[in-house]
Amino acid sequence: MILNFALGLIGCFGWLGILTHANLRPSARIWPPRRPSWICVLWSWGLTTMIYVGLFRLGLSENEARILPESLVTLGAIIAVAGSILQSWGTSALGLKATSGWPLGGSYPADGCTKGPYKYHRHPQYIGQSLSFIGLALFGGSPYAVVLAVFGCAALVFASHVEGKHLKT
Repeated sequence: MILNFALGLIGCFGWLGILTHANLRPSARIWPPRRPSWICVLWSWGLTTMIYVGLFRLGLSENEARILPESLVTLGAIIAVAGSILQSWGTSALGLKATSGWPLGGSYPADGCTKGPYKYHRHPQYIGQSLSFIGLALFGGSPYAVVLAVFGCAALVFASHVEGKHLKT
């Protein structure tokens, strides 16, 4: 259980550290990337995957120690699936490369994208991811999963703020 929690925290704090650096030193930022690279794809999706794996495994390992009623566990599963669908829709509309920092039409990824969920919000993937984190925390019913979801959502809110500074309006 502690290993799963630590794995998720490494992902959360890895993102928070990178975003803090980008916020404080925009000229030296690595996210959003100035130039796309596969290394950026690997670390960005790697940290995100660590959060998901931590949440999922906490839910499995804490199964007998759930603190939430079964109705909230079911609601969590529904929220997690809905969030994943929204995130996938956003990824599909933007494209996998643009999601990972590659330019879209010669500009930053979300600039000019008005397809799919981007018609309604500038960061639909982050909303979907946040819903997934919250849903997985409820589904797992573990207080450790709730803590991970809170830090994961905080990183996503911060990411939208940091990216907003670098996206053309």
